[in-house]
Amino acid sequence: MIIILLAKQKLWHIILCCLLAGIVMADDGGAVDSDSDSGTSSGGYSDDYFQFKKCISPAWIRRTYIVDDHTIIFYMNQQKIFVNRLPHRCAGLRSAGTFSYRLRGTQLCNIDTIKVVRSTGGRLDTGPTCGLGMFHPVTEEEVAMIRNKEAEIPPQESEAAENSDAVNSD
Repeated sequence: MIIILLAKQKLWHIILCCLLAGIVMADDGGAVDSDSDSGTSSGGYSDDYFQFKKCISPAWIRRTYIVDDHTIIFYMNQQKIFVNRLPHRCAGLRSAGTFSYRLRGTQLCNIDTIKVVRSTGGRLDTGPTCGLGMFHPVTEEEVAMIRNKEAEIPPQESEAAENSDAVNSD
């Protein structure tokens, strides 16, 4: 009984913190610009970034780009772009460069999983299964920033990560 009460109290604190964070993020110092489509919030992300989606339509996916073992960019029809930041590292995702998914319904959602697909010796093998995160709409400029951060990783670190992935995947 005490554990349940502590869990409820902790959940209440988390909810309160999230609400307060939403109020703080919504407060832009009183400046209102309703005509701006490309306004940016702190951190250089457009206001749309914080209007995440739980699901996207797989029929609208034109292509994907794997930034690293945590981040996938989904390029959609109608010039829309979504970034999905996985809640946990998906070992070998970047080095494999390919993933698959199985839909539970008609949408690809944050409760769905992806599987790393590796090509070895002409055959396809599946690697780890990883959960998806929320889908955040981004602009081309934000994608450029994300991809520039990827390019800033020193080669020694990325090579060490790839080597450790190869050791852990067997």
